[in-house]
Amino acid sequence: MQQHHRTALLKDRIGQFHLRKVKPKLRHVPNIAAVAEQIASKLAAPSKEPAHFDLQVIDHKFRDAIASNDWQDITQRDWKWAPYLFWSKQPLPNEELFVDKYLNWLNANPLASNWRHLIFVYLRGFNHHSDCRHVYKKLSRAIRGAFQDELLAHRLQGWRKRDESFDLFSEQFSTHKAVSAYFYKAQSNRKHFADMTGLQGELSQVGYAEAVGFEMFHTNQFAQDNVIESVRSYHLTDDGNLRFPNQRVQLIQFHLAPWLTGKDSPPTSTKLDVQSWLLKRFGDPRLPKHRNDGWRGVGDRELRVVYRWLTGETLNQFFSIIDELALERQWEYRKAFWKAYYDKELLSDAWVALGPAASRFARRAFSGKLTAAQLDGATDEQSVLLMRIGDLIVAEWSHQGKCRAWKDGNKNAPKLYELSYTRSDLVRKSIHIVEHHQQDGISHQSSDTYWWQNQLSTFIYNETGVRIQERDYRI
Repeated sequence: MQQHHRTALLKDRIGQFHLRKVKPKLRHVPNIAAVAEQIASKLAAPSKEPAHFDLQVIDHKFRDAIASNDWQDITQRDWKWAPYLFWSKQPLPNEELFVDKYLNWLNANPLASNWRHLIFVYLRGFNHHSDCRHVYKKLSRAIRGAFQDELLAHRLQGWRKRDESFDLFSEQFSTHKAVSAYFYKAQSNRKHFADMTGLQGELSQVGYAEAVGFEMFHTNQFAQDNVIESVRSYHLTDDGNLRFPNQRVQLIQFHLAPWLTGKDSPPTSTKLDVQSWLLKRFGDPRLPKHRNDGWRGVGDRELRVVYRWLTGETLNQFFSIIDELALERQWEYRKAFWKAYYDKELLSDAWVALGPAASRFARRAFSGKLTAAQLDGATDEQSVLLMRIGDLIVAEWSHQGKCRAWKDGNKNAPKLYELSYTRSDLVRKSIHIVEHHQQDGISHQSSDTYWWQNQLSTFIYNETGVRIQERDYRI
């Protein structure tokens, strides 16, 4: 009986085991697009490149061969790696003889893999074509000749078709067709463009690809609405870094060029996009750490455009802060006065120093998008607007503070774009604004009769030659 019970129990357990629901473990399926891109990247490059040590040895052997005109010690392996010596930091002597010998070896050893090494080096080192024009033309003719060779035509047909479409190996070294293909055939899709041209992997970030990026800055035939976004997309890697760091300055200049032509400026939405992108990418050029880094080498004309935008933004943000913290009757006249100077494009720079209360409000109101200095030693709510008008530095205080002015370069004049100021930095001895007054600066008396405004605008005109009329700032 006990044996029968154990047998029945065992059958029941076995039955339960077979009825249980087991979720099969699925094997990880890699992202097909990512795998395809990796494969394409590998195919764009030769199967193997020489190690740095090997190149040093080969370089020494070729120098000896050129000097003695004895090539017997050069092996097949040496010739295979020979193109990697082109355009080295220490060029080979009699480079033209070396190239001729190498091309003779290629023709005598018609393997597609050997030609792929040359094609790779040609496209990777394309920026050297202007310095080595004669040699590059010779290589262009040789590569195109290989495309017609009956032993090589089939194995190199991918590169032949790309050359037919984009003139990759033109003796005129033109990148025009490739640029056009990016905008039109590839619809500004960089990965699609890389697939079409073979400029993948390392070739997507150097040489011919870089030359394509450079021509984009100088062509005017692509009148697309989103041309800025298209060029920007080409010049950034997938992780958002600059694809061609050497073109950083040109990329910034390209973004700002529409505002330097004297023609109608792009819409405000474009301006805001460009401003936001440039500041996020390269920092605020008013601050030395960014001006000497991301904005290094950018010309004054381009910087003035950005300063102008930032001046307007600084004023608007400062006005918003003071509208919140100051008495309306104190500030509305000052706001109208300085806005008139900005609207006339007479303010070349503006910078703000905020007291503690103003800083707290700014962080809430602008979500960290306000760049400003810290103000110490003043009342909690006070702030200062620093401006440059011609060769004048002007400090306009909120609340009960005076307006003061100094000649730019005067030892007492505050420097713009410091990260912090004390009250004493901004109340040092300044110019007498009102004639015959013993005190420097000017108080904001009789705003509603425009007394201080007329006095200050006359002073600014006498010092700088720029003028606004009373009607410009009347409320």
